[in-house]
Parts: sequence; C-alpha cells; structure tokens
Amino acid sequence: MSTIQTTPAAFGISDPRPSAPHTPPVSGGRALVAFFVLAYALSWAWVIPLAVTHQVVDRGQGWPTHYPALFGPAVAAFLVVAATTGRRGIAELARRIVLWRVGWRWWLVASSPLAFLAVAVLGAWVSGLGLPRLADFGLYSGVPASGLPGFLLLIILGAILGAILGAFGEEIGWRGFALPRLQHRFSPLVASLILAPMWALWHLPLFLVVLGPRRSGPSGPSQGTTLPAGRDPAVTRPPRDLT
Repeated sequence: MSTIQTTPAAFGISDPRPSAPHTPPVSGGRALVAFFVLAYALSWAWVIPLAVTHQVVDRGQGWPTHYPALFGPAVAAFLVVAATTGRRGIAELARRIVLWRVGWRWWLVASSPLAFLAVAVLGAWVSGLGLPRLADFGLYSGVPASGLPGFLLLIILGAILGAILGAFGEEIGWRGFALPRLQHRFSPLVASLILAPMWALWHLPLFLVVLGPRRSGPSGPSQGTTLPAGRDPAVTRPPRDLT
C-alpha cells in the first residue's frame, strides 16, 4: 500500500531522459521486463504467504507487517540498473532521489496530499461526522503502537514510514526507473497509462492482507487502478518542462 508521498522525487518530477539514452532500445525493453518481474516477485514473495495463511495487517500492530514488501520495486530497480549500466547507472538513480531544485509548481504538486487531507477533515466536520483523534494519526498498519503523543508520532512516523519506507520503496522503482524508460519510448500520457495497471496489479495481494483496503471492499482495487496515473504529473506535463 502506498502511504502519503510529499517529496518532489516521489512524484517523478525530475527530468528522466538523461539516463535513458544510454540504454539501447532492445536492452531497454528487456530491462523493463526484468524490473517488472523482479518487483512483483520480491514483493509478492512476502505478501502472498500472509494472504494464504489468512493473516491481517492492522494499525498499531507490529506483526504481521507488509512493509518489507514495499521495498520490492526499489530493490528491483537497483538490481536491474546494476546489471545494465553498472556504477554509473546506480549513481544516477541515487542522485535523482535527492533532487529538489525544481519549479515551485512541482512543490505544490508534491504537497497536494496534505491539501486533500485538510479537505477530507473539513468535509467530515461540516457533515457532523466524528473527527479522528490526533493520536489516530500516529497509528500505522503493520507498525506497533508506541504510546507517544499523536502529534509527535505524526511527525516522526510520517517522515520515516511515509517518505522513506513507503515513498522510496515504491517510487524509486515505478517512477525513478520504469516511468523514465517508458517515456523514452512513448509520450508521457501513454507511458503513464502503461505503468498505471502494472503498478495497480502489484498492489493486489496487499488488498488481501492490509485491513484498511479489505474494509473498502470492491472499491479498493479500483482505487489502485486509477490513482497511479491520475496523480502522475507526467500525465499533463512533459518531463522536460520543470521550471
């Protein structure tokens, strides 16, 4: 499951093209296939046994946990890059993780999940629904509750789990590796439409074990199918237009 991503690199806003021309078209296609196979294999090898044994990942519970599965795409990306372009490719992929000098519009895009959260809380308040307690924001699926104040947990766990484990584990692979290579062959829109179902299907076992998506019923997988393309700036903005 994806958590909130709020860094510019998490939204694929760096220019992906400098690294792509180094890869010939044939080997580039093979590298993409290898990445998808490895990403699925590494992540599903952790999640599917949990699903088969009917284990459920719940908030505030340290076991079972789904977090190791979130590293599958990142590990797959570094393995394929190491095999195809060696140290130079690894350095380029690592450099783009910390890229932050982008236009102010992309900083707004990167921080947009916070705006959506504010709208959701405001809507619940206007509708007379019960607002979540501050301590509830410190409860994460697959992570044991620590008893720290909710606001402190929101900052600490939000940074560690959201930015490092959740965002980096997925985004390095899907947007840092796969999307630039797809954009080297296709338009940004077509590349995103190709990546979206591959990314969504990767989440399928997570819908079976993480309690939140399980409660959402049939809408859970459909959300996973539409969100990856819809939240991708590459759908509406060419990758070189970063100013």
